[in-house]
Amino acid sequence: YVFDVVAGSTRFTRSTDGPVWSVAIDDEGQYVAGAGEDGVHVWDIEDGDSVADIDAHTGTVLDVAFRPGSGGRELVTASQDQTSVHWHLNERIPVGAQPPAPAPGPREEGLENAVPDRRDTYRTDAASWFSLAISADGQRLALGRADGDVILQDLEGGGAEQEEIELHSDAVYDIGFSPE
Repeated sequence: YVFDVVAGSTRFTRSTDGPVWSVAIDDEGQYVAGAGEDGVHVWDIEDGDSVADIDAHTGTVLDVAFRPGSGGRELVTASQDQTSVHWHLNERIPVGAQPPAPAPGPREEGLENAVPDRRDTYRTDAASWFSLAISADGQRLALGRADGDVILQDLEGGGAEQEEIELHSDAVYDIGFSPE
């Protein structure tokens, strides 16, 4: 369900195959993404039209977040398959290629039938990724693992691990950055 609290009404409803583990709305309020057992689905928040489906993970996707400042064109997923993927939803971009600068706004070009392309894949051999957060400036990624560790990444770093923080012995189910 996407519910408009101001109007007090449901905008649209969509069903998925199984539970939804995480929901994200882009910073411009135009797209909503839902993550679950059947991957990630992205919808236009105004009319509920499907924008993209990402089913490339082999495990349940437990968390999803849009990259701030990307106009809803970039998101990151965290999965039980021990991968976290930085996706670009604008156009077909080869893995490792630098995408073009985002258009002035997603409404001008739209994301209808967007093709999700992998930008970077962050892998772990230790435990599944359970949670993720992206810094307000869109430059840093924090990934929480089932073993209690947190990995900090540079989103433009090509997947190279930046810093590992051993916090505790239980899973990191949620994580966040301060706004500064």
